[in-house]
Amino acid sequence: MVIAIIGVLIAILLPAVQAAREAARRMQCSNNLKQIGLGLHNFHDANQRFPSVFNTLATGWDAASAHYCLLPYCEQSALYDACTNASTLEGDYTTDDRPEFRRLKYLECPSEVANKNVCEWYAGGTTNYAFSAGDWPSLPYCDTLPNPRAAFIGSQASPDGTRTQHTRGFDAITDGTSNTLIAAERTLGYTGSNPQLVKVGIALLSSPSLSSVVWYGESPVETSTPYDCMALGSGGLYDTSVSFAFITEIKGRLWSHGFAVCSMMNTVLPPNAPSCTVKDEWNDTNIISASSYHTGGINCVAGDGSVRFINETINSLSVPDPRFVKSGQSQFGVWGAFGSVNGEESKSP
Repeated sequence: MVIAIIGVLIAILLPAVQAAREAARRMQCSNNLKQIGLGLHNFHDANQRFPSVFNTLATGWDAASAHYCLLPYCEQSALYDACTNASTLEGDYTTDDRPEFRRLKYLECPSEVANKNVCEWYAGGTTNYAFSAGDWPSLPYCDTLPNPRAAFIGSQASPDGTRTQHTRGFDAITDGTSNTLIAAERTLGYTGSNPQLVKVGIALLSSPSLSSVVWYGESPVETSTPYDCMALGSGGLYDTSVSFAFITEIKGRLWSHGFAVCSMMNTVLPPNAPSCTVKDEWNDTNIISASSYHTGGINCVAGDGSVRFINETINSLSVPDPRFVKSGQSQFGVWGAFGSVNGEESKSP
């Protein structure tokens, strides 16, 4: 009888204990995003702009992320100096003694279930927080058309091989800082995890529904159909016919790297929706959805520094055949409007 009573008590109390632990993890995650938001404001105060998501360093490395730029403003000046003074930040990605591979607790959500220390390609340095590409495909550098929609943009390639850094500041956020997303959670790609999970895998689209027209800067972008990506998963799982991109393995695996798969996300599909790519290359046109292991949604930080929890059921695909637009109101609902800096919307989750 006593054992039975104890069993009943455990059954009653265990869910409450688990819920309390998750609440604590979610609070720590919110604090991490608050630190990133504060670091961004301090960076802007010093530079009158946001960092680019694709930066060229004096050492010649041309793919440093916005996280790298924010290091001195997030109490990581020593690490910033170590990265800046390193003879090279590219080469052997399997050793963990490189400065850009150091794990940073404020870049890791405590609810993440993937192994943060092991990756087939890289030694460490993961991040669960990605900068917003807005309601536009993630593309940190391009040939002719920098991202026209987001607070964070990258570099533009010239025919002679040089690149021009593109940045924006608070003055570009005409929709209002409280109505504009800066960064959000994104779960890690698989290393021993099941890529069939929507939160883990990046699906490889068999048809060019994201099209490379964005890459070449042609306008308007008329061939993109995000519904194709959305249809690949349901109930938290991808369809069994889906093939997965190799970049799934490096999703979020390098906080220092500016490629979209490492440190960017979109407000095209709702949180915890599928992520897709076409060419399966480091720098390709992607839809990379925000995601987390918190129940029902994700944490994010807005331009005013406020941290919010966004429900995964937020209004997103609100029109029958949404398109990527260079200007004007987003065709991806409230979530898309939250990602655009100048869509003439006053919508805020």
